[in-house]
Amino acid sequence: GQGTSRIRSEWICRNPRGNRYLSLEFTIPSGLEDCLFVTLLDISERMRLEQELRDHVQSLEDRVKGRTRDLQIANQKLNAEGEQRQRLAQQVRESLVHITQGVITAKKILEVALPGKAKLKSIFSEAMVIERPRDILGGDFLHVQGNGPFDTLALVDSTGHGIPGAMVSLMGYTLLQQAISSTLDQSPKQILEIFHDAFVERMKTQSEDPQMYGFDAGIITFERSTSRLRFAGAKEDLYLVRDGECQIHRGSRCSIELTTFAGVRNRSPEFEETTIQLRPGDQVYLNTDGVRDQFGGPNNRKLGRKRFADILVRHAALPLKERKKAIQKDLLLWKGANAKVDDATLVGFEV
Repeated sequence: GQGTSRIRSEWICRNPRGNRYLSLEFTIPSGLEDCLFVTLLDISERMRLEQELRDHVQSLEDRVKGRTRDLQIANQKLNAEGEQRQRLAQQVRESLVHITQGVITAKKILEVALPGKAKLKSIFSEAMVIERPRDILGGDFLHVQGNGPFDTLALVDSTGHGIPGAMVSLMGYTLLQQAISSTLDQSPKQILEIFHDAFVERMKTQSEDPQMYGFDAGIITFERSTSRLRFAGAKEDLYLVRDGECQIHRGSRCSIELTTFAGVRNRSPEFEETTIQLRPGDQVYLNTDGVRDQFGGPNNRKLGRKRFADILVRHAALPLKERKKAIQKDLLLWKGANAKVDDATLVGFEV
């Protein structure tokens, strides 16, 4: 008791039934003589709780280290996957550029193989073409041919769009050219009938599945000496703008297509022919269904024949170049932000 008045220590008592933890404290009171206080406490429960706490903390630390390790591995995998995605995205972009360049080149080749637009101005001096394929390539094509006293203009809408539509249009151009060449008086009705029969003959197959290829077409034959125009259409119409009004001459309601299965005779449709005596200043237009079927406007409806005719009349007094720009602008305004529904082509000329 000369060094301090209180001494405290902890002890462990080992026995076969289990260890006990004790706290032993000796205290010498300052006001009493020959007196010693001894305090003995069983701290086994406290030591057990402290050990559990230490074990729990150690477990948490081990789990944190494990999670940290897992996160590091996951980050490494994500980084590797991110780099792989970037490489794949770059490959896709390069492939897309390559494919697009190929399609653009194919379009240039197609314009050489289908020279209708190039021939149009040489035969119809006051003529316009508005072409808006749904994709870079389209299935719409023009066929223009001068054959003696007759000038023939055909606008054909092939089944499909894009590359498939372009391939179908190549076949259609060949068949149509043969049909025009084999018609002596250039009757549009006969041209459509021969075109239809040649297409059916070409598409004969042993398969029992119906063929999904076909064409809509509008054909005009113009005799300059008499200013007489003949028209026949397969689901295409003729628009005649005269004296501030637009006359719509409807084509036949049948297409050039196979309507039956293989082994059953395909009946030729009946095409109707219309004869119009043109006057100076008359404007004649043909269009594919991608023009009138385009959704747009304030109520998101199809353009339709009536609204399209109103656009033609509204700009009829403008010079050709300005008229073409004005019609294009109105069609784009009608479309707005809507997607293109199909290839859209408009061709017109003025007498």
